[in-house]
Amino acid sequence: MASTNCRVSFEFRVPYHSEAQYILGEVVRSPQLSIGDYETCLLVFPRGTASAEGKAVSAFVEVRPQDATGDWELPDVKYSISVYRRGQPAEERKDKHTFNNLQTDRGWHDMIHTTKVRVLQERGYLLPAQMELVFLVEVAGNFLQMRPTKRAKLGYGTELWRDMKFTDMVLCAQDDGGPELPCHRSVLAKSSEVFDRMLSSDMREGSERRLVIRNADIETLRAFLEYIYTGSLPEVAVGNAPYLQELLALGDLYGMPELVTNCAQKLTGLLSAANVGVVFRALRCELVGISPLWRRACQELRHS
Repeated sequence: MASTNCRVSFEFRVPYHSEAQYILGEVVRSPQLSIGDYETCLLVFPRGTASAEGKAVSAFVEVRPQDATGDWELPDVKYSISVYRRGQPAEERKDKHTFNNLQTDRGWHDMIHTTKVRVLQERGYLLPAQMELVFLVEVAGNFLQMRPTKRAKLGYGTELWRDMKFTDMVLCAQDDGGPELPCHRSVLAKSSEVFDRMLSSDMREGSERRLVIRNADIETLRAFLEYIYTGSLPEVAVGNAPYLQELLALGDLYGMPELVTNCAQKLTGLLSAANVGVVFRALRCELVGISPLWRRACQELRHS
């Protein structure tokens, strides 16, 4: 489909009467607006995100396709967020970003450098009669183009995982004496640029055809390898929060954002009083693409 330049601008008002009105990580979402084949909205965190530590109002533009599922990428989207201030020009920030299925929002954790009502009033962000933060948003780009992500999944991965014929290397969790998991160098290299560099270089892993991953046990490595081949989490991991946390860490370590997001989504769905520590430790990490899931977990915990 041919690309086309599209632009949308809108105003969004967020009531803010007291600091007790919101909690850290709570999001206020504007209505969705259509722009080409996509939708966009503004995400405001009146008490800030975890990264802002409650010291700043945070704001992010979200962009996502209206209908598409799976991997997508929308390059070179220009966006700006402005905040109204009484008696002064609007305070504007702007940037350009490539949005994709792993990172659907972009903006600033420190959009306004305070969350205190009194200070917001003194600086002209809040008017006594209305007590609202007023945001102005503009988004522009080629919203009828969509690119596939760089690394396509192997269409024959499930069959390779089942048969494991002609393997040429092994994964293991310790240097000597432990179990070994046979695998294919080409599959590892295709799944991760980190593996690709390791196996294509003069590093020991490339020459010895043996890769030791010490920060995981052998069963976690087996699940990790199954995901690499099939693109799906094994059943043993889906409902197990500690298991998912370990897989999420491996995905981050080896540059596999799809695995990180998949595990984070499953962890968010498992959130309960019994595992809240495990889930929050995993989601609070500064990992690509999971900040919306961290915010969702904060909201679900508040309303549970």
